[in-house]
Amino acid sequence: MGFFDTIVDIFNEGPDDWRGRLGDSIGLISPDGSEFSAKWRGDTRDMDKKLGIFVYPKVRGNTIQDLEVNSTRYSIALYFDGKDCDLLSRAFFQAAREKGIWTISHPVHGFLELQLVSIRENTDLVANGGFVLMETEWIEPGDPET
Repeated sequence: MGFFDTIVDIFNEGPDDWRGRLGDSIGLISPDGSEFSAKWRGDTRDMDKKLGIFVYPKVRGNTIQDLEVNSTRYSIALYFDGKDCDLLSRAFFQAAREKGIWTISHPVHGFLELQLVSIRENTDLVANGGFVLMETEWIEPGDPET
């Protein structure tokens, strides 16, 4: 990408293709303010509907009432690598004990505020060549005013 392309991207609020907008790392700030950066290769997010499903005798099919949506859930794999990957992953695991909402700079979805639900550490430094994988589950909190 040349200098002119960079200037165009700035005025157009970013690159015009997914490769230019996609990042390879994810930033996380714990509820107490600890900052972490990890490699990112992809993740999933899920959302399901709240439905009232009514079953009436002698009526074929069901009556469905749409009751909005549940909170979005994210499954995010974090890769801590480098010479201090063991120390960084240990600090992240400890920060997972903090109570409250995390601020996440997601490479695809931008800034998110999420509640950590669970964490699983996969440490195999011999076979994995210097990285620690953290499998995390998150949920997007609802609006407190609601």
